[in-house]
Amino acid sequence: MPLDPTSISILRLMIDSGGEISAQLVLDIIENPSLSEGHKLKLRIQIIENLNLKLRALLNLERDIIQEVRSSTDRRNKIYKLDVSLFKSQP
Repeated sequence: MPLDPTSISILRLMIDSGGEISAQLVLDIIENPSLSEGHKLKLRIQIIENLNLKLRALLNLERDIIQEVRSSTDRRNKIYKLDVSLFKSQP
């Protein structure tokens, strides 16, 4: 199942970071100055949903592997958590 370069970058970063990255970091990866803030937020959600869909199909699971949760330190911020037990990071 092919993944676009942005999705690969996000997934690799999540795996390498122990399975948790901020929503702002995802926005930084998909940064495009020609897009409005609203469009970037919609694109962020869309990329994560597509990643979940592909990973569920690839791993034959019924649950989402990437969860969006509120930060425990600042409830205004969102964090994406990956179930890293399903992956093995390579240097």
